[in-house]
Amino acid sequence: MTEIARQRFSIQDIRLSCFNMNTAGLRLYTKLGFIPYAMAERRNTKGEYLVKFDLKCELGKIAPL
Repeated sequence: MTEIARQRFSIQDIRLSCFNMNTAGLRLYTKLGFIPYAMAERRNTKGEYLVKFDLKCELGKIAPL
């Protein structure tokens, strides 16, 4: 799928967001080669603080599982 994104659409990198409570997702994305480039504090509907991490990975650098 990443090869199609690069060839058909000239996409250079993939960017995504993940919240701090999704530790499994954060660990997976890190394992795949995503690196954080920004973070922002948010509040959920209960008023609790969350951190949203923005991550990116260059298409040619995504690690296989």
